Amino acid sequence: MLNREDHIRTQEDSSAVISFADMSTFVLKPESEVVVATPPQKDSKLKLVGGNIWANIKHMMKEGSLEIEMNQAAASIKGTTFVASEKDGVSTLQVIEGSVEFTSKATKQKTTVNGGLSVAATKSGLGSLAPIDVKAVTAEWDAVRAKTEAGKPAPAAGGGAASAAWYLDTPVLAAIAGAILVAVVGVVWLARRRSA
Repeated sequence: MLNREDHIRTQEDSSAVISFADMSTFVLKPESEVVVATPPQKDSKLKLVGGNIWANIKHMMKEGSLEIEMNQAAASIKGTTFVASEKDGVSTLQVIEGSVEFTSKATKQKTTVNGGLSVAATKSGLGSLAPIDVKAVTAEWDAVRAKTEAGKPAPAAGGGAASAAWYLDTPVLAAIAGAILVAVVGVVWLARRRSA
């Protein structure tokens, strides 16, 4: 279950797929971090601290919306597929399908970014709309999602509106799992030894 102010961070060799009950899906590339500003409900807000996130919220409820806050701009989204990137003080938005309202924090200037276009925001404001290669961007993110979901565990029971299924592909998780297993075996061994 995700709560307000939860951080989701991927390491250098990891990625994550986050799927919510409303069928919205988010994919984080390696070295990315988002903060849950409001839990996933009718109106949700995430903060992209750094890195790259791909989102598909085409299935979000008609009344719902999502805002992604970035360092230099904010993106208001409803029923679309897009990529948001935060790097070196530049907030970039690429829209694959649908449209996103993008607002500069510095100048409050707004622009609507339609499918097939991108825009960047800096401390100076918004840049110009530029075309993107939708097929290439989609293929890149499909590869990230496929790699991440390859090790996907069975979905957890429960699955309320604020539930999320997390799939992390990282050697660090394997090491943590191994350490936990060793600790459990050690505790069981000590308990049996004391009772004997």
